[in-house]
Amino acid sequence: MSDRRQTSPVRLRDRVRTRKAAALAALGTALGVAAVMLAGGCVSSKAPKSTALRPTDFVGETGGQEAATPTPAPARAGERTITRTGPIAASESIVDLEARPGEPDLPGSSVPIAEAAFVDAKIGDVNNRPVYVSDFLSPLEERLRTEAGKRPRAEWITMARKEIRDRLTTFVEDELLRAEALNKLTPDQRSGVLTFMRQLQNQEISKSRGSRVEAEERVREKTGKGMDEFMESEKEKNLIQYELRGIFRKINVSWHDIELAYEKNYELFNPSPTAFLGIIRVAKDDTADVQLISEALAAGKDFDEAASMEQNRYLPEKAGMNAKEFAGTFETSEFFAYEELNDAVRKLSPGATTGPIEAGGSVWWIKLHRVEQKSMGLYDAQLGISEGIMKMRQNEARQKYIRRLQERASVSDMDEMTDALLAVAVERYLDGKAK
Repeated sequence: MSDRRQTSPVRLRDRVRTRKAAALAALGTALGVAAVMLAGGCVSSKAPKSTALRPTDFVGETGGQEAATPTPAPARAGERTITRTGPIAASESIVDLEARPGEPDLPGSSVPIAEAAFVDAKIGDVNNRPVYVSDFLSPLEERLRTEAGKRPRAEWITMARKEIRDRLTTFVEDELLRAEALNKLTPDQRSGVLTFMRQLQNQEISKSRGSRVEAEERVREKTGKGMDEFMESEKEKNLIQYELRGIFRKINVSWHDIELAYEKNYELFNPSPTAFLGIIRVAKDDTADVQLISEALAAGKDFDEAASMEQNRYLPEKAGMNAKEFAGTFETSEFFAYEELNDAVRKLSPGATTGPIEAGGSVWWIKLHRVEQKSMGLYDAQLGISEGIMKMRQNEARQKYIRRLQERASVSDMDEMTDALLAVAVERYLDGKAK
């Protein structure tokens, strides 16, 4: 067993209390001494024998009677001056404050640095995707500003409403298709989309010699978008195309469909022949004008130049050119109300002229430039017909599918969104065009 004697908890607690009491007594003595020193000005009643005070010790270097202001010791390099305060000093001058709810009371002399300006706002949602004013109007801004300086107010508003409604309709339809395509993707397909987008981004960067900075500048200059925004728009575009391919896959155009369309639009593929005539007409009583035209043609002046003279009363700005369709053969068709003119024209071959001919109180000169007969057989027309039918059926299928999506989608009222966007467009681009 150790020689040390165990100290009971009670005795240990008594010793701690005794030591604390002694420390507090010593602290009280020190505070008392400090108080006496402060009361006495911190100066002993008796100066040491080795210290001799002189009157000059209380005079500044300038000889004044005031005590010199002590100069603080210079702070050492890197040493910061720290100001300490306590809760009493910190609370001075603020204990009488009163807090009231509401806007602050601004001084009467305060003025705003600028007029209030509309920044942006949400005007609706499409499947919980917000439609913001600035983002929506940005692609239309240049056209709306330009047309504001060309059109009357009412005409501009009609044009702007149509532009906004068309773009809003397209935006809603694209968003419905994008969301539907995204919801249908399997995890593997989602991974494939990400891989495709990385490859597309690498292609854009490779076009700029591997520099993303240069690629960013090139894409922004070309599309007006940053690289990230451009890649997001490309992803949405590909998702929409992917969804539409699934809808269009079932559409087919048969040979029978093509034949029926050709027969229904036969005149479109086989229009009537057209005679392109140059005409000079001068009033018979304007003998001076008749003589000028006659002399010009007799001197070998080109027919188009003579037909462009101011003496010509028949479309001189177009050199008297007129395209006249006719049915049947050229030799039996009628081109004018005067038979004498028809008889003369029927005898012409391309490039030949006739005149002067008096008819209906005028003198006429006529040139047959050419006769055009455009016709297209079924074999040549089949490709165009097939493409036309396919586009028509794709549009019908797209609209039918969009209506199905709208029935179960969350879309804000189209009229309300159009009106809200138009109101901002009027303020920004029409009423504010002079700002």
